[in-house]
Amino acid sequence: MTHVMNTYARLPVAFERGEGSWLWDANGKRYLDAMAGVAVCGLGHGHPRYVAALREQVGKLVHTSNLYQITLQEKLADRLAAISGMDNVFFCNSGCEANEAAIKLARLYGHKKNVEAPAIVVLEKAFHGRTIATLSATGSRKVQAGFEPLLAGFVRVPFDDLEARRIAAWWRYWWSSCRARAASMSAMTTISAACARSAMRTGGCSCSMRCKAAWGAPEDGSRSSTPA
Repeated sequence: MTHVMNTYARLPVAFERGEGSWLWDANGKRYLDAMAGVAVCGLGHGHPRYVAALREQVGKLVHTSNLYQITLQEKLADRLAAISGMDNVFFCNSGCEANEAAIKLARLYGHKKNVEAPAIVVLEKAFHGRTIATLSATGSRKVQAGFEPLLAGFVRVPFDDLEARRIAAWWRYWWSSCRARAASMSAMTTISAACARSAMRTGGCSCSMRCKAAWGAPEDGSRSSTPA
């Protein structure tokens, strides 16, 4: 019996050592490490330069936190920015923390563009992490079950379906426009996927003049300017 919390269905094998891309279990059986610790050990196991660098750093200093300047962190950020062409680097501990940061940055950008309720398009069956925000973005009821209520603000579309992505973007655009222009909830209109396709192609729903008016579409049927 183990006191480690049961969060994963673990396979009945325990590894004791590694070298490069190879692993050995407690019985001495060798395995090719195709998982790399779920993309954590990309440099392999036991590389002499890697081991030496870790030993040197641990021998000098382990951790001081982001409350202070970290010279080596700044040097690494400069190098990553130079290679990628990006302006800034955010260091974090896991993939879900990186996704949390991406969600926050996307929402912050939306609010700066005066979007009242920014939404993020995510894919069905995708996995984004186990924090509440990334779990809400994940497209799997199996991993979401039991952790409701989940967070709103995610629009789910099928994988490899650009048409669905465009429809989702236009739906959110027209809905935001409707909310901004409506003086009361009576001006709001719920539209179906078919109506959304029509709105994307013509600038408004063709099913009725009432719907066109609610969405603020041009009477001549022309498409208004697209969202940024």
